[in-house]
Amino acid sequence: MIQLALSIVTIIEVTLFILIMKKLILNKSSIAYIITLVLSTIITVAVLLAWEKTPMVLQLFIAPLYMGSFATYLFIIVMYLGVLKPNKKDGKYNKSLLYLRKVRGEIAIIASIITLSHNIVYGRTYFLALFEIIDKELNIQQVIGAIISIILIILILILGITSFKKIRRKMDPMKWKKLQKLSYIFYGLLYAHIMLVSTVVYHKEGKTHGPNYFSLVFYSIIFITYFILKMKKISKKK
Repeated sequence: MIQLALSIVTIIEVTLFILIMKKLILNKSSIAYIITLVLSTIITVAVLLAWEKTPMVLQLFIAPLYMGSFATYLFIIVMYLGVLKPNKKDGKYNKSLLYLRKVRGEIAIIASIITLSHNIVYGRTYFLALFEIIDKELNIQQVIGAIISIILIILILILGITSFKKIRRKMDPMKWKKLQKLSYIFYGLLYAHIMLVSTVVYHKEGKTHGPNYFSLVFYSIIFITYFILKMKKISKKK
């Protein structure tokens, strides 16, 4: 029930974010990045310093931004924009889909910035434990999940930085296009990461939590559907 509520809140937040930032992302993307960075920084600091004191209702709205679901939904939009065509209806293209296709790179950069916030919050536990900087035992899913996270961060930095228009213009178009194919590895690893963290069983305050069956089913439908659509698109080109 909590996961369903979190998903609904995330969808609402992502929709509102894109609608509010619509013109800014298209015309003044650098300002949109700065706003995203400031917002992510404030939320990261708030979570690290005062999460326990934060009211439950406010936690529900903040959680998608630091837990990773907000950024994941943005990446899903970017992902699907690569396989969906803005088909004509009554002689006109779908305006929303056309707009999103125009700012696909910008949305990916925004998602990357928010993802770094997510990794700061969770990295202070799992990355430090992985490298034995702190004394915390990780199970096999958490170890593999942390390793995948590090690979994802590297891919985010490569894909995110090269998505900036100024950097893209300086690169050879063919080399840039080949580099962007790393995004398919990123999507696959992102799905694997979600599946791993969703199967983790942990104990807190005398209660057993997990596996997260909602996330297992929900994200499997989204990612498997994408991979099917992608395979169809590739087969049509041959």
